[in-house]
Amino acid sequence: GWLLAAGALSSASALAGVSLTAAGIFRPQAALYAAATAACGLWCFLFVGPARPAAAAEALAASAAVVAAGQWILLARTLRQERGCEATQAA
Repeated sequence: GWLLAAGALSSASALAGVSLTAAGIFRPQAALYAAATAACGLWCFLFVGPARPAAAAEALAASAAVVAAGQWILLARTLRQERGCEATQAA
């Protein structure tokens, strides 16, 4: 279940990531991936052990959730800024 969730979240974030890259939004994505890596590492440190090896899959899902949420938020902000510029130019 957790690997399926991680895969689904990764696929959902891929669309936003490609859109952000096409829009030239690079620096926030780098920070976002650093945060996702830190979240994955922290989850593994806290929860993965001999008694819970499946927690590694949970860590991947948590990391994918951080990336997906962050990329969709960045994309929404970028689109909102673009629409604001277009409305200003049209007036």
